[in-house]
Amino acid sequence: MNSKNWERFTQRARRVLSLAQEEAERLNHSYIGGEHVLIGLLREEGGVAGRVLRELGLDADRVQKMVERLSGGPGTRTPFTKIELSPSTKRVLELAVEEARRMGQH
Repeated sequence: MNSKNWERFTQRARRVLSLAQEEAERLNHSYIGGEHVLIGLLREEGGVAGRVLRELGLDADRVQKMVERLSGGPGTRTPFTKIELSPSTKRVLELAVEEARRMGQH
């Protein structure tokens, strides 16, 4: 998925991805994975997905701590390494675009 495709996403979705990237940077990871997107969804205040996740008992700080624990600590990204979407995250976003088109939202 190239940067031109970001235009297809709503401002809120772009904000979630920005928050996910910030989380990947904080963890020193060289990729944006589902775990980073989950934290982005939880941190994005106005989104329906985040609200539903919070109502189900998920909390951004708690998820963040779990990710830190499960990932084995900070990653090995160097300051000049570009952070890329993981293949599975790319696929999820592609499927989201396809579903939005199917539903007539794009």
